Amino acid sequence: MADRHGERGEARQLRHNEAEGLPVSAWHSVPLDRVLEHLNTHSLAGLTEAEASSRLLRFGPNELAEAPPKTLLMRLAEQLGDFLVLILIAASVISAAVGEIVDSLVIIGIVVLNAFLGIVQESKAEKSLERLKNLSAPKATVIRDGRSRSVPASSLVPGDLVLLSAGDKVPADLRLLEAKTLKVDEAPLTGESFPVEKDAEAVLAPDASLGERSNSVFMGTAVVYGRGRGVVVRTGMKTAMGEIAEALSAAKREKTPLQRDLAGLGKALGVAFILVSAAVFVLGLLRGMAVVDIFLTSVSLAVAAIPEGLPAVVTIVLAIGVGKMVERHAIIRRLSAVETLGSTTVICSDKTGTITQNQMTAVAVLPGVWGDTVRVTGSGYEPSGEFLRSTDEGSVPVSPLGDPCLRLLLRACVLNNDASLLEGESGRWDVVGDPTEGALLVLGRKAGLDRERLLEDYPRAAEIPFDSERKRMTTIHRTPKPHRVDGAADDWIEEGYVAFVKGAPESLYGLIKWHLGPGGELLPFDENARRSVHEKGLKMAREALRVMAFAYRHLDYLPSKVTPETVESDLTFIG
Repeated sequence: MADRHGERGEARQLRHNEAEGLPVSAWHSVPLDRVLEHLNTHSLAGLTEAEASSRLLRFGPNELAEAPPKTLLMRLAEQLGDFLVLILIAASVISAAVGEIVDSLVIIGIVVLNAFLGIVQESKAEKSLERLKNLSAPKATVIRDGRSRSVPASSLVPGDLVLLSAGDKVPADLRLLEAKTLKVDEAPLTGESFPVEKDAEAVLAPDASLGERSNSVFMGTAVVYGRGRGVVVRTGMKTAMGEIAEALSAAKREKTPLQRDLAGLGKALGVAFILVSAAVFVLGLLRGMAVVDIFLTSVSLAVAAIPEGLPAVVTIVLAIGVGKMVERHAIIRRLSAVETLGSTTVICSDKTGTITQNQMTAVAVLPGVWGDTVRVTGSGYEPSGEFLRSTDEGSVPVSPLGDPCLRLLLRACVLNNDASLLEGESGRWDVVGDPTEGALLVLGRKAGLDRERLLEDYPRAAEIPFDSERKRMTTIHRTPKPHRVDGAADDWIEEGYVAFVKGAPESLYGLIKWHLGPGGELLPFDENARRSVHEKGLKMAREALRVMAFAYRHLDYLPSKVTPETVESDLTFIG
């Protein structure tokens, strides 16, 4: 009885902490069933949309905190805080005090112009960056109300179920519920250069370090191999990445080389002006001049020696540099950064979601080795389009399921696939999962192949997930009997199992032994066949197309250990 009360007390404490947030170190030490209980979520259906909306109001968006926007006064203070500008302001005040009103107004005008140019440029850059940020907002695949859907990563809440696959960025801190050969690059957090293999079943000690938490994945890391499913336990600034961001926010922003040089020049000029003015003042006293006259002469000399046009010249030159950079599609937030960025030779950046929409479309298909390239019309994820083959008379429509090799190729595109194609209420089609796999699903739908129906006839029995080293992915399916799908018999695939392999062409060439002829017959994949496929693939690549190759292998039985060595050999090239 005492133990049961203790368990209830612990559960109440954990549920209480769920609202406040458990320490980052706690979730990996709690068994899976307790994690789901604490977060009040379902292991398969996830949260409801209503509950997710409620928790979003309670926990806030899944975003790292940003510094509050600068006010106009703050930006003005930054522009006037330069040492050389302070000298100009002092010179203006002194000029006005000695009666040189015109000089004082000119100097103040230069200071105001300099500050105005800097503030305007920074404001324009901030607006442009905000637009880019909205455009490139990351997405996450979640399960809510029992259905998978793609949502903005910022809307994730504790208790959400998130699906992960190779190439995904982890959108929040997750406790893994399932990990199929899952490997994650945790270099941004731990500095570990090799991918870390994950184990959803592990329950670790509370004091395990980040690098030892094999049952968890963290915001900002990347999935490089396999697939997984996890429940969100931490979002926003409460994630491990949030702790790092909070520590980095206290770091002082360093000045650019130009800023350091100008500050040094300003200090040197200031010291020189003081010394020269003092020397003139002393010489005047030695010559018996009136103190007032000596003072005015010394001050006038100092003011005259100040290069009041230098800040304005520097600002104008930098503004011209900004204009040149804008022509090359670079956004400059701070004028002073132009000098540093202007020396940059290579910029490495993520283009997805910024200069592209992260949508793929299959536009060309090559069935077999010696077949003609079939062009596919349509764009985006709308599953409507034609299959066209070029002839001397022009483009002629072809029946995609009438060609045995093309039919099998399209079937492989749909079955060797982890994405989902969904039609929204507005009639707009969208893909949940990898955009490339989404494009292959759309290609199959254009030919009349539905993934769910095909999986009923070809149920998936095993898989070897994609990884960046092998550059390929394999799924194994049980073949139907009698073997007749979509009204077409594929007699060359026998009863048992069929493995479909897709990947980069160069990763498959060494594994292929046969290829399909025009009528579905098996032919040797000799050097001539290899050269033909390679040349046609290069031609597609020159058209800026992403090229993928497909092959298959019949299996009498499912291997006890499904590995690349036991499955990915003696393949037959499809297209």
